[in-house]
Amino acid sequence: MITDPDGFAPRALAAGLVAAALGGCGSNTEGLFGDPAPGTGGSQSGGGAATGGDSSIGGKAGDSGEAGSGGTGATGGTGATGGAGATGGTGATGGTGGGDTCIPFSGPLERRETHVEFVVDTSGSMGTRVSSSAWQTDRLDATLESMASGLAQAWPGAPVWFGVTLFPGLEATTNEERCYAAEQNQSWLPVQDSSDVLSLYMTPQGGTPTHHGVRFGLKQLRGVDPAKSDRHLILVTDGAGNYGIGPAGEIGENCTGDGENGVDADPMVGEADTAYQNENIYTWVVGLPGSSDVYGDVLSRLAVAGGTAEPGCQQDPGGYCHLDYDPGYGYDFRNDLTSLMGWFSFVMTNCAFRLPPAYAGDTLTVHLELDGETRNLTHNPGCSSGPEGYNITDDASHIVLCKDACTSTRAEPSKVTAAQTCP
Repeated sequence: MITDPDGFAPRALAAGLVAAALGGCGSNTEGLFGDPAPGTGGSQSGGGAATGGDSSIGGKAGDSGEAGSGGTGATGGTGATGGAGATGGTGATGGTGGGDTCIPFSGPLERRETHVEFVVDTSGSMGTRVSSSAWQTDRLDATLESMASGLAQAWPGAPVWFGVTLFPGLEATTNEERCYAAEQNQSWLPVQDSSDVLSLYMTPQGGTPTHHGVRFGLKQLRGVDPAKSDRHLILVTDGAGNYGIGPAGEIGENCTGDGENGVDADPMVGEADTAYQNENIYTWVVGLPGSSDVYGDVLSRLAVAGGTAEPGCQQDPGGYCHLDYDPGYGYDFRNDLTSLMGWFSFVMTNCAFRLPPAYAGDTLTVHLELDGETRNLTHNPGCSSGPEGYNITDDASHIVLCKDACTSTRAEPSKVTAAQTCP
């Protein structure tokens, strides 16, 4: 089992990125690995509108939230500081603080899933040999082996699903035909079945239609329900695109470029930016040997647009914003890449747990069951009071574990239970 995530930050995976990922667990400081779809916030105190504060749950209850510090609750009284009948009696707007009937519940919470689409370069340069004293293979084979070994480090049952898009991914007679061929070669599988990727090996050939691959990978992720799962695209390449997509093009149309020289990366970068900003789909970029000489800045721009760059990184050699594994053409990257894939299997295990619709902001008791022991977790709004406990998302749809509890539940099987008691 992976127990030390900081130890899985080989080469250019900066310690700051690891810290952002784990620190964001619950606080969502950098928007990574917490719960980007529902969002997180510190205003929810667990007390509903009964406090008269700015809780995001509890409802209006007859638009009486601006009154109710006195009276019977039915009319909200004449006060101006209370919540929805906060101190009122048993009237229509008093009582539970939200106007909704409180329904007790108790039991395990469902863990939020994560779907990861790997977009893997199979162009001719991925056939470049990579050797050591023990083995000799090419970049594509080494990449697939690293994925198989690294992803398998996730604990059995971890709610992480992966798919694989290969590009160009289809044996064709001309480079132009290969520009059209990006396709998903592996549909969604549990991360524990990562050995299946070994069967995807094909003879690397053709140009590099990176934008086609990225667009097709994003299409697969858009088929995943964002209410139930976080979504990540991981591009693995030894260069940048030498085929592009023309204006208004769909996959297989308006292919631009000659298969040898780089094409304008702005459309691809813009598409990743839109997916991140509007749909909370993250794009990671892993640069293999051969990628940085000419294309490092393009890959860095793509990582920045996709929301996965380390804060303060530079889009130039020695400080690239993507995950740069290119110290030289003869570099044996397989061990480092295997560690990176193991790190991905760890941090992609979500720390958000879905609350039942019956949650109404009343008293909530949360327990974490791990290694045969059960411990109580306290509400820690925004995870601002330290690394322990849990946060509640602004829309009250999830609890998100803070750093310590999050790290523990990513490393091995665990269960989070919650109980709501009503007044």
